[in-house]
Amino acid sequence: MEPERTLRRPNQKQIRVLQSVVWRRGTNPYVRLLAESLPSGIRPIEFSWSRALFGRYDILHLHWPEHLVRSQASPLKSVIKGILSSALVARLRLTREPVVRTLHNVEPHETGSKLSRWLTHQFDEMTTAWITMDPVETNLYDRPVYVVPHGDYEPIYGSGPAVTVDEGLVICFGHIRRYKGLERLVSVVRTARSEYPLRLTIAGPPDDPELTRSLRKLSRIESWFDLDARRLSDEDLARSICSAELVVLPYEHLYNSGAAMLALTLSRPILLPATSMSRRLRAEVGSNWVHLYNQSLQSEDILSALRSIRDSLSDSVPDLQLRSWTLLGEQFATIYRDCLASGVN
Repeated sequence: MEPERTLRRPNQKQIRVLQSVVWRRGTNPYVRLLAESLPSGIRPIEFSWSRALFGRYDILHLHWPEHLVRSQASPLKSVIKGILSSALVARLRLTREPVVRTLHNVEPHETGSKLSRWLTHQFDEMTTAWITMDPVETNLYDRPVYVVPHGDYEPIYGSGPAVTVDEGLVICFGHIRRYKGLERLVSVVRTARSEYPLRLTIAGPPDDPELTRSLRKLSRIESWFDLDARRLSDEDLARSICSAELVVLPYEHLYNSGAAMLALTLSRPILLPATSMSRRLRAEVGSNWVHLYNQSLQSEDILSALRSIRDSLSDSVPDLQLRSWTLLGEQFATIYRDCLASGVN
C-alpha cells in the first residue's frame, strides 16, 4: 500500500481523519484549506482508494460523495468507482469508523445511475454527524448537525493582485455547468447593453461540452462577450476577478458558493439570487458587497447593482472574520472529537 500523504502534527496521540478528496494543487482548494487549518491533535490524511479500503484512520470525512461513486470521464470509470465504493461501504459497516459528512450541496448538481444513488444513500445512512455551511430544513437521519460556514480564500489569494478595475466588466467564473444559468446571463447582459455598454466574461473549466459549444458560438457573434473555457491558474483567476466591476452568479439553486466567497476574499462585490443563504451572507458582510435579485435575473438587477457599487464602495474590504480558517479549523476539530466521544456509528 502507498505511503500516507498527511499533514504531520507533533502530537503522537492524534485523531486520524481521512478526507474523501485529494487536495493537491489544481483541485478544489476547500479541503486543502480545511486540512491546513486543523490544530495539533488532528491528523488529516489525503484520500486514495488503498487508504480508504485498507488503511488505518479514526474518522472518514466525506465531501461530495457523488464524486466517489461515479465519474464524468467515462462509463467504465463509473463502474470501477461503483465497485470500489461498494467495498468501502462494506469496510465501514465492518470496522464502524465514524463518518462525518459535509453537505456542500443539498442535492447533487447532476443525477447519477441507480447504483450511484444507492451508494450515496448508503453513505448518508451511516453518517455519524453532518456539517452544513448554512442552516438547512431537511431530515438528516436524526444525527447531529453542525453549522460551519464556508471559509475565505485568504490563505491562497491574500488580498489579490493590484489591478485596475475595468468599469462595466461583469464576470461569472467557475465550472461551466448547466445549473449556473450562463446562457440566461448572456441574454440579460445583451439586454442591459441598450442602457450601458457592459462587457461579460465567463471563465472556467468546460464541464458541459454542449453548453460550452453554445457559449462559444455566442462569444464569436457578440464582441462584448468573452468565453475563457479553461482551468485558470490561481494567479490568472484572481487577476480576472479583480479586474471586474461586478461578479454575477445567477445560479438556479444556491445553497452555498465557493465562488461568492472567493470574490469577497478578493474584495469584489457580488450579485446573487435572493435565498436564505445569500440574505444571511448580506447581513454578515454588508449590502454594499452582496447584492440580491428576486426570481429570474433581469438586466435592471445588474444595472442597479452597478449603480449602488459606484455610489457606496470605497477602499473598505468585506468583513470576513467569521470565515477565518483559524476559527473554522477549531470548529472541525471539535466535531471530530465529539464524534469519537459519542460512540455513535
